[in-house]
Amino acid sequence: MTFMSKIRRLTNEAFPSHVPDRYRELLWVSREWRDLHNRIRAGFVHDRPDIPVDGGLALFFPACPQMDINIPPEIEWKPEDK
Repeated sequence: MTFMSKIRRLTNEAFPSHVPDRYRELLWVSREWRDLHNRIRAGFVHDRPDIPVDGGLALFFPACPQMDINIPPEIEWKPEDK
């Protein structure tokens, strides 16, 4: 909201209240930008399917327990049911 009020003052310094309120459009564009960049980081814009699978936009986090990466294969590990 602070960014939007600054834009309104830069648009019309004398009467910023006469500038139309475009805050909802700014929020929409920021969500679209964030989604696009998540897809770019996950590689969905080049050689992967158009519709990401569940968890496909998640980044690799090495601290999460994963078999054969940070849990030895000889240990039988099962996540707890909550």
